Amino acid sequence: MGSRDFISSLPDEVLGKKILSLLPTKLVVSTSVLSKRWRNLFHFVDSFDLEDSTPIRNADSFSDFMKDTVALLSNCPIKRLTLNSHYEKSSVNRWIRSALKRGCLELNLQSQYDHYLDIGIFFRNNTLVKLTLSSYRTFLRGNVPPEGRVFFPALKTLSLGAVVAKPALYNWLISGCPVLEELFILDVGSGDDQPTWTRSVVSASIKRLTIVFHFPHNTYPYEDDVEIKTPNLEFLDYSALRSDGSDVDYLDSLAEARLDLRLWELTNTFDFGEVTNLVSAIRNVKTLHLSSSSLEVSYSC
Repeated sequence: MGSRDFISSLPDEVLGKKILSLLPTKLVVSTSVLSKRWRNLFHFVDSFDLEDSTPIRNADSFSDFMKDTVALLSNCPIKRLTLNSHYEKSSVNRWIRSALKRGCLELNLQSQYDHYLDIGIFFRNNTLVKLTLSSYRTFLRGNVPPEGRVFFPALKTLSLGAVVAKPALYNWLISGCPVLEELFILDVGSGDDQPTWTRSVVSASIKRLTIVFHFPHNTYPYEDDVEIKTPNLEFLDYSALRSDGSDVDYLDSLAEARLDLRLWELTNTFDFGEVTNLVSAIRNVKTLHLSSSSLEVSYSC
């Protein structure tokens, strides 16, 4: 019985959007040499996962690959772009700008190294729905636009790792998204590491909020009040050492809350903080999850 190539017999759109979109982009582009049938199938791919597996000293090879790939896909729509590599500032800004021009819906920037972004590349973007900045550190450069200027008119999910920016720019990154529904902030460090989160979340549209804020050897980040003003919040997951105070509006729409509040390990030296305002703000919550350390914090205040 003769064998058949069932995969190659599938329609182009199925091969491109349903199968090739699941593979790393380097592998996708390499399929073009398999046969005439596969030569242009990568043009149907609308999700790109670009990861450089070469050592940092050979990072230029990844930039060369990206330059060729962007040229090949210059007319292709892009739904999702994931960049996971060490890359030059000028290159990553160019790749992002190219993706946004083609209607990108989801953008993920990841790297174990620092990278730099010009905030201006996001201006006038009307398509992005999900944005993740989760590199070792992401430095945002640029100025806050005029008051009232919308940043991402369609963005619904925002995930921020160690995003380094001026406080006004960081806060505008959140408040400038009028339909933002889900916000995730991860800001952790050790030793003398400095925080990047401004200790403020102000948004009338956010429904789900997750904050992980841990700097156990540095009291400075906790000497300011934590501000949370999210009147339509339905879900809160908050994990942090106790701060000196909190400015939290009543969260009357809150259905579920998870609190992981922690004491300072060296309580003789770092004995400060209160959680009364935060606990009072969630008084109407329907489901409450408290870690064992949260109970210790409540007892100590």
